[in-house]
Amino acid sequence: VWEDVRYLSIGRPSPEALYFQVENRKDMPVTIEWDRCTFVDPFGRTDKVAHATTRYADRYGSQPSTQISGLQRYGDYLLPLEYLVDPAGRPDQLHRPLFPEDSSAPQFTDRVFGVDLVMDVEGSLRTYRFRFKVESVTPR
Repeated sequence: VWEDVRYLSIGRPSPEALYFQVENRKDMPVTIEWDRCTFVDPFGRTDKVAHATTRYADRYGSQPSTQISGLQRYGDYLLPLEYLVDPAGRPDQLHRPLFPEDSSAPQFTDRVFGVDLVMDVEGSLRTYRFRFKVESVTPR
């Protein structure tokens, strides 16, 4: 959980994606600038961010910003754009998991990953940096 006077953000990593919620505590809108956000994977590689509305067919285009109205909440999930998988013509978003749950899972122990979430706040771009450390992993 991270918070400042204007915003509260809660991140919840899972094997599938990084889930988060932003609460806009001001009575003015803020905008998430998806094209400026970056994901840092557990091996330190950076990539553009994919979120719930990002589709494989649009992965090389610009992603529209998301406006969070004043005094409202917005929830979504994030993953590296390169994790999107071709859905073979279906409208679904398919993606590789953030973390495997097989015998390769222990290599992620003690790794750090996260996202740099860029928001337009009152006409000024601000980067909110979130990092998570994988404490332990148990293969299924």
